[in-house]
Formats: sequence, structure tokens, C-alpha cells
Amino acid sequence: MKSMILKLNKSFYYGYVIIVISAMTYFLSAPGQTYSISVFIKVYIEEFGYSSTLISTAYSIATLISGGLLVFMGKLVDRFGVKRMLVFVVIMLGFTTFFNSFVSSIYMVFFGFFLLRYFGQGSMTLIPGVLVPQWFEKNRAFAMSIASIGGLLSMLLVPSLNLWLISTLGWQNAWRVWGLVLVVGFVPVIVLFTQNQPEDLG
Repeated sequence: MKSMILKLNKSFYYGYVIIVISAMTYFLSAPGQTYSISVFIKVYIEEFGYSSTLISTAYSIATLISGGLLVFMGKLVDRFGVKRMLVFVVIMLGFTTFFNSFVSSIYMVFFGFFLLRYFGQGSMTLIPGVLVPQWFEKNRAFAMSIASIGGLLSMLLVPSLNLWLISTLGWQNAWRVWGLVLVVGFVPVIVLFTQNQPEDLG
């Protein structure tokens, strides 16, 4: 695979592929973002009879804890590299969405919120912010702004997509669809095309 990447790099700068992967990462952080989870929160309130206050409190505490622990993810990225940790984080977020399809108590809902926020909103926005600057110096801000379009598109499209999935397949299967997209769809892309830094290509 590296030989193919080296051939591609002769035709155009491979950093642009990294921008696309980073944009995809921002987009697929959606399961852990507020604009996506809020759709499922409404379902939980209707399904389990929880009060909005209880759900909001669980969500806020989970977000606070996940944010505080994000520093450890940063240390792991520095230690093991972006590619390995991105594969790990995407797999964990995929499994998290499957977990959320089985929640049946407020404790499971809370733990699901924590995992979604930690691996989705936290880790999957942290890693592209580390990856893109490795590939760009003069045009670093421009490259980051292009990659961030993935997050903008996610914000625009995912709430409606979630509503459609829930109304069509049910909320449990909607979570499972996200898991399949992440694990089956995105992980192979990362494994095949992500490189930590230009020096890895010589």
C-alpha cells in the first residue's frame, strides 16, 4: 500500500488526501456530537419516560467527565501515533454506538453518553487537529479550514439523517447503522490511506 501512496505523491501532494481523511473524521464524529445525540435524547424521553432534567443532567456530567479525561487521549496520540489511535478511536466509537442500541436504564444511558462524548466529540476532533498540521506549514490554517468543512456538513446533514433512520429503522437500528459505517466503512480507509507525517513517505 505504501508503494501506491508513494506513486500518488508523485502526481500530487499527499497532504490533500490527509485533508479528505480529516474531513471524514470530523464528519463521522457525529455520533458523539450534541446535534446528533439530541435526536436520540428525545427518543429516550419518550421510550423510557425519563424527565428532560434527568437526561440533561446525565448528559452534562458525562460531557464534563469526558472533557476532563481527554488529556489522556492526547498523551496516547503522542505515544502511539495518529494512525494507530485513529483506528482505535473509530473502532471504540463504533462499539459505543452498538452499546447505545441496547441501553435500558439511566445508568447505561449515562455511560453511553460518556463514551460518545469521549470518543466522538472529543477524540475524533482532537486527532484531525493533530494530523493536518503535520502535513502543512505555509498553508496550515487553510488546510485546517478545508478539513473542518466535514464538521460543518455533519452539523447540517446528520440531525435529519438521524430522524430518517429512527423513523425508518427504529432508534436501536439507527445506532447500529452508525456502528457499521464507522467500523466497516471508515476503519479500512484509515488503515489504507492514513500516514502520520510526510517523513513516513521519505
